[in-house]
Amino acid sequence: MLAALLRVVRREGVDEVRWGDVQHQHVLHVSVLADGDEASHRPTREELAMVLESLTAARAVLCEDGPLAMRKHEDERRVVLNLEFGEVERVLGEVGGARWRNALNV
Repeated sequence: MLAALLRVVRREGVDEVRWGDVQHQHVLHVSVLADGDEASHRPTREELAMVLESLTAARAVLCEDGPLAMRKHEDERRVVLNLEFGEVERVLGEVGGARWRNALNV
């Protein structure tokens, strides 16, 4: 999910991006970067929501909040990475190897 968030931020050129765009990019990354049976598993909205909840609980990602945000469809809510971009890229590249570095364009 962090790789997807980085990719969307780079593409959009802004730090705060739509959650729906991040979800879409994540699904694309799963099909390319996952191995075996994981590659054919399309995450459900509930699974993606749990990932977002975990990342926000860890304060790795901040999610638009408040009364106005609650009236929006969840895909329209804005999210922002609350970690240093370069460090996330470095760690994902080390853990995931060349395929991840290529996916991140690092």
